[in-house]
Amino acid sequence: MSKVTYQNVASYLEKLKTIYETLGLPKKEIKEIEKVIEIFQSYGDVLVEEMGIKTSTEKRSSKRAKPSFSNLVDSLFLGNYSELEGTKLNYTKLTTVEKIIGYIEDASKTKVMKDASALDLKLLYCLLTEDKQEIKGTKNEIYEAIKRNIRAKKRGKAFLEFA
Repeated sequence: MSKVTYQNVASYLEKLKTIYETLGLPKKEIKEIEKVIEIFQSYGDVLVEEMGIKTSTEKRSSKRAKPSFSNLVDSLFLGNYSELEGTKLNYTKLTTVEKIIGYIEDASKTKVMKDASALDLKLLYCLLTEDKQEIKGTKNEIYEAIKRNIRAKKRGKAFLEFA
């Protein structure tokens, strides 16, 4: 069956219609098959592939390829916020370390955990540390790592100001 024509499809549908009639299935379904048969018979012996419909010989993937974490981080550092997939936060408002620290400190932990995905927290951590390495762990562990990093930055700043 290398050459599939509309006439071949119509003949298979006629056999299916006969089976439906024998089984006593609803007439509505049989009428729909009859309509399709009429449409396909009007095309005749034209190849299905010539009309622009591809046969299902090739495997199709319903999932789109997700961008890798390193691609997402690169997009974030370059300011291409539209390319970020799987994120909930608005990164146009979180462009500097100070803004990120302000967001984390002003919002409660439950609000941050609700508003941000795990990917968001990983990206915030990358922005805070200015490192493109992905941090591993649960959402809660990543949030705690962000808080630790903020505390360390404050202590370091206080030490530099004191000395």
